[in-house]
Amino acid sequence: MVWIGRIAGAILAHDNNHFFLIGSLKEPCDFQKLGLEDPEQAKQGFDPLTQLYCQLKSIVEDMHCGNFWDILDKNSSLSEAIGEKILFMKYGSKEINPTLARSFLIRRNSSVSERLWDLVLSCSNSYTKKIYQNKEVYDASWLEQTPNEIWEIVREQVLRCS
Repeated sequence: MVWIGRIAGAILAHDNNHFFLIGSLKEPCDFQKLGLEDPEQAKQGFDPLTQLYCQLKSIVEDMHCGNFWDILDKNSSLSEAIGEKILFMKYGSKEINPTLARSFLIRRNSSVSERLWDLVLSCSNSYTKKIYQNKEVYDASWLEQTPNEIWEIVREQVLRCS
């Protein structure tokens, strides 16, 4: 299972072993305060235009691996930064990060599309509301199962300037 939230405008994903940053940050973020290695240090100048995601190492012992919700319970700074709405996917492939990048990123600047994020939230069933620190959790497993060709049509329509 992978848990997906937003952090400083980008996506933060957690697969119960690792954290991943997907897309460009839209605002400054103090990753060390959140217990995570700064992505620019992680990849010696992480550039989301050429590298759509990177793994973030935990710099806090309690966060090295484990249950996503336990990590949020122990780290209030991360819990606050990640926002109130969390997606999850019961993925079966190891290609979850490319799937998330393909699904949410605007290709010309690698930023997360708010319109695509909102569409996925609105199309996902509300699994449970207000669990663990008032987070709403949405099952977005359908997104991984959507054929690329179909999602490209949806992306084009959603991202089209009106």
